[in-house]
Amino acid sequence: MATKTRPLSLEKVDKELAQLNAQRAKLIQTQQDAILHQIRMYVAKALECGISPKQLAEEVGAITRKKSQAADGKPRRGRRPLGITKGMRQSLSKRPVPMKYVSPEGQEWSGLGRAPAWIAPYEKEDRKQFLIASPPSTTAADS
Repeated sequence: MATKTRPLSLEKVDKELAQLNAQRAKLIQTQQDAILHQIRMYVAKALECGISPKQLAEEVGAITRKKSQAADGKPRRGRRPLGITKGMRQSLSKRPVPMKYVSPEGQEWSGLGRAPAWIAPYEKEDRKQFLIASPPSTTAADS
């Protein structure tokens, strides 16, 4: 014989959820009270043994610092740098490069990448004749 299930109403679900949330809050508070009671007992015992409140505070501080540190022992400070990303690499590679060589026709080449046809037949030692005397400074302000 099959049993029929009644559809749940929204009000009934909300009521059950509120009860569960209240139970959860009560359990959390009970656990916190028990932990704080144990801490008070240990603090009282530590004070009886001659441990100063300053030493206790330093121990608690050391424990919290240890929890906030990463596995390598260094403190966590926001997002970790991932090194040079692809976007950063592309922006670095697209920076203007001063021209190093100029052809008799006025064509320029920076000396990076594949050599253009007008300078390709020359060996590196023979390319000195095409060197630009003083490359324009990119940091100087134009007047």
